[in-house]
Amino acid sequence: MGVRGLTTYMNRFYSKKWKTIEVRGRLIIDAMSICFVIHENNHIDWLHGGQYWELRQSYKRFITSLLESGIEPIVIFDGIDYTKKKSGVMMRRKKSAREAISNSLLVSDVAKVSPSPSQVVEEPSSSGHNSSDSETSPLVSNVTKPGPSHATVIPLFSGAVFRETLRELGVSFIFADGDADNDIASIANDYSCPVISNDSDFFFFNIRAGYIPFYNLHWEQQPVTAQVYHYEYFVYSFYFKSPEAPLLIPAILGNDYIKMLKSPCLRGDIAVTLLNARDRRGGTRSWLDKIHELVMYLSKFSSLDKFLNRVSRCCLRNEVSIIEKNFRIAKEFYTVKALSINDIMNKSEITTSNGTTLPLWMIQQFRKGQFSLGAMTSLALNGSVLPNIIDNPKRRSAMFIGLPIRHCMYAIMLPFLEDPDVCETVCVDSKDKPALAVGLMLFVSHWSPPLVFSTGLQTNGN
Repeated sequence: MGVRGLTTYMNRFYSKKWKTIEVRGRLIIDAMSICFVIHENNHIDWLHGGQYWELRQSYKRFITSLLESGIEPIVIFDGIDYTKKKSGVMMRRKKSAREAISNSLLVSDVAKVSPSPSQVVEEPSSSGHNSSDSETSPLVSNVTKPGPSHATVIPLFSGAVFRETLRELGVSFIFADGDADNDIASIANDYSCPVISNDSDFFFFNIRAGYIPFYNLHWEQQPVTAQVYHYEYFVYSFYFKSPEAPLLIPAILGNDYIKMLKSPCLRGDIAVTLLNARDRRGGTRSWLDKIHELVMYLSKFSSLDKFLNRVSRCCLRNEVSIIEKNFRIAKEFYTVKALSINDIMNKSEITTSNGTTLPLWMIQQFRKGQFSLGAMTSLALNGSVLPNIIDNPKRRSAMFIGLPIRHCMYAIMLPFLEDPDVCETVCVDSKDKPALAVGLMLFVSHWSPPLVFSTGLQTNGN
């Protein structure tokens, strides 16, 4: 997701700096981000679901157009989130998606929205749609935070449909480790080719061949052209004196890994500095205005040390420490080296929750998409958060559709159960909207797994 609003800002304030190219050769694709934008771009009905054929055709048109233009796409999917750095972000997105569907199901205008008996959804992955999921920035006042109705929701099996389409067309894809952003940038540097995504994090990576936002890729024409962004051009165009200065933008505004800085002192110094330089107008400040003011403010310092010296005089000591810490995190995250696909394929770092190292052949098959990400996540992390299930309370719960499958699963696990009686409990979260049962959770008790597994099956819909 990256820095909220940055993609819109770049299109507005950086539009004349884009370099137009004819895309040829290798192109690294951020898989789940593309899954979301293609679904959104084709206006497929996300509420009722089931339009997998239409979704497949959209993916196929996109990839086929690239192939016909002489492009060799390499698609990278998010993998197992070992560090759990984005667990909080993912849960917020689940909540946002749940509320979006709940609101749609409860809308009174049946002609516009007709609820299905149940809806299973998948929220944006770590490198998914560049939404406005973040909390309102402390550097901006009077900004209305987008409501849950703005959440993007795609069908549960969108990723699987995308992978099957890639297999059909003979396109290479792999699963990275955790959030794929770093591996995507590293592979792009290894091949010296650009990256396509819809994630504003890529504005800060040191990608040598540049970053192409999805809506800057003109893939419906032949030959395929694009407006490509280079980090170095951004530094020069906005007159940053230090090449590291733009990294202070996510350090202050925050991203998926960095919490936004809440500093009225810094906000005041930005306003005073720009007013003195006549770079700030009066009136109501929009969110994009605030981003631009931060960019203009940072560009006035000749070095990082000069900036830190300034904020040490106008901000609280703990705020300066937070900025320094956030900058170190941003620099470490966005500075990558070249890494080949073979390097990723031969990584043998996946272990189960009890410390058992998985064999290399299994890891390689997983990276090729031969094993379920959900199953591998449960194996490695001792649990997995499953997608939300949104139910219409007037009809039978969608949980019953999987009962025969669960019966078979319990029969397989029976030798490892401490108690042969399996108890399923369904918890209904309907505090906010009593007319709608949302966020079903299924707990299985009396589960004692073998060595290679860990705890009981648990789905969390909150």
